[in-house]
Amino acid sequence: GTFHGTNALCFACAHGLKSIIPRLLSQTDVNCADAEGNTPLYLCFGSSQTTCIPTITHILQSEKVCWTGSTGHRNAASLDSCSKVGNFRAVKLLIAAGCTIPSPFCYPLLHAMNPPPSHPGRKETLKILTEVASSDLDNQSSSGQVLLHTACRNIDIESATILLNGGASLTTIDGDSRTCLHHLVSAIDIENAASLDLLKLLLLSP
Repeated sequence: GTFHGTNALCFACAHGLKSIIPRLLSQTDVNCADAEGNTPLYLCFGSSQTTCIPTITHILQSEKVCWTGSTGHRNAASLDSCSKVGNFRAVKLLIAAGCTIPSPFCYPLLHAMNPPPSHPGRKETLKILTEVASSDLDNQSSSGQVLLHTACRNIDIESATILLNGGASLTTIDGDSRTCLHHLVSAIDIENAASLDLLKLLLLSP
């Protein structure tokens, strides 16, 4: 049954009620959706990071999760949700279950760069996604920008290092004919050691 536009499985996933989810999964389509189109898997990330791991494990073990179609795309959007908060354990589970990083632009990776470098799980999440998307690191957004442009503009040496180690190109030009060096120079602060360290990293990279 449904209540307030949702169903029991969606409600349980949104609130991290992991003890009842296995029973609900035996009675409900794992790809069902609430009134807003959110699937149980997507709603798992509304609960705490600790709670959502056993919850999504239950869901993925059903081996019936769809990654295409309207609800399938919402399932795939779960990768964005866990990337934003540096939940690398969830990232690993989703990728192992068949969730892929959408092309042409690596939005989960872009979202993984949003938290500050001190955020727990950020570095590990970036490494996992970079390894999986190694052939897509130079895919360009509608403005022609790539992930390395964003890292340089934000003086984000951690992300830049991981991207370069993953094979990102230094020479990709955006829609305004700017390379990553242009983006860094426009944002550089000579009193900021990280700015100079990132400049050195780019200049010494092959």
